[in-house]
Amino acid sequence: ALVKAKRPVVLACYKEQKKKDPGIGTRIAVRIDLKPDGSLKHDPEIVADRTDITSAEMAKCTVDAVKDIKYPPHPNGMETTFTYPFGF
Repeated sequence: ALVKAKRPVVLACYKEQKKKDPGIGTRIAVRIDLKPDGSLKHDPEIVADRTDITSAEMAKCTVDAVKDIKYPPHPNGMETTFTYPFGF
């Protein structure tokens, strides 16, 4: 739900990029690795095999949007990795 709440931000970036490149693609996926306390292990990364948008600006916008989220700590004190797909 936290990442899904960033969809309007990512969608706005997508619409802007689509004006520049009408054939931009329709999906971008981001992998997020969290420490047990909910902080990022490193910057989120675009998952190439689940993404057909190659725009560097779109990748940066997507990463920046999910990087700002305050993730909760894991209830069992474990690291967490997940991939979130955005489709347009």
